Amino acid sequence: MKILLSNDDGIKAEGINSLYDKLKENYEVFVIAPEKEMSGSGSSITTKRPLIPKKLRDNFISVNGTPVDCVHLGLHGLCPFKPDLLISGINFGANMAEDLLYSGTVGAAMEGRESLIPSMSVSAAAFKQPGSGKKYRPNFSSAASITLDLIKKFHELNIDPKITLNLNVPNLPYNE
Repeated sequence: MKILLSNDDGIKAEGINSLYDKLKENYEVFVIAPEKEMSGSGSSITTKRPLIPKKLRDNFISVNGTPVDCVHLGLHGLCPFKPDLLISGINFGANMAEDLLYSGTVGAAMEGRESLIPSMSVSAAAFKQPGSGKKYRPNFSSAASITLDLIKKFHELNIDPKITLNLNVPNLPYNE
């Protein structure tokens, strides 16, 4: 299986790199993501300046644009293959309810619908502990493992490529 991987937290974010490390063991993976964090960009595109892709290493490109810009450029020329699956993530924090309208993670995944490529967004749910002000650290390892489990069953699920899956992984160890 060939996978196009993007996100909204940026090319250097822990989530996308954790997922890449897990996926590259079994799949051909191409990563194209914003050069910096672009949370909250939704499905926006860049229109008033040129987009500049930068090759960071083999199969890793950053773009000075939004997550949707990255996926669009990946699907229309920069990705060296036609992906079988588009994954956006792993996002730092959950994407639920009205967050879906604003999420760059979800926006990037939804861009796959236009090319009829099965797509999903993946988020590692981490919330502030009520009353403490402390923020939990997301469990990217569990989120990557759950994503891998889902990918292995993806063809069995026979999901219409016009449907974008939105996966929120609880902040728990994988075995829980």
